[in-house]
Amino acid sequence: MIYGAIALIALFVLVLNSSILADQAVNWANANPKDPDAPLTLYRAGRYCNVMGDENRALEIYAQLYAQYPEKAELCAPAMYYSGEIKANGSNILAYRKQAIPFLNIVTDQYSSQDDWRTKAKKLLDEVNFAH
Repeated sequence: MIYGAIALIALFVLVLNSSILADQAVNWANANPKDPDAPLTLYRAGRYCNVMGDENRALEIYAQLYAQYPEKAELCAPAMYYSGEIKANGSNILAYRKQAIPFLNIVTDQYSSQDDWRTKAKKLLDEVNFAH
């Protein structure tokens, strides 16, 4: 029973501290950049941070993914969209919301083969551009 409680507490700490898991994933991807799973590992680490509310860390990881593996459209398009979404929804201040535009433009301009993400990016881009 005590071991179960300790395991549960350890799991709880890991879930709440997204940086521990994200750092491990990023370190592994950095150590194994040629591994075919490295881009997906970065993407998943970024999503985990994003979902857990560590938006700054998610932005860092998404930027690393895009910088290292821009040819991975199936991962970079959603990563750039989520980066734009973080900026667009992070504040009511127009100047901050406008920081979403470069990320969304990457999706619409560079990843045209990713129709779903491109459509979402265009919609969010319209919302950001026409916000008052």
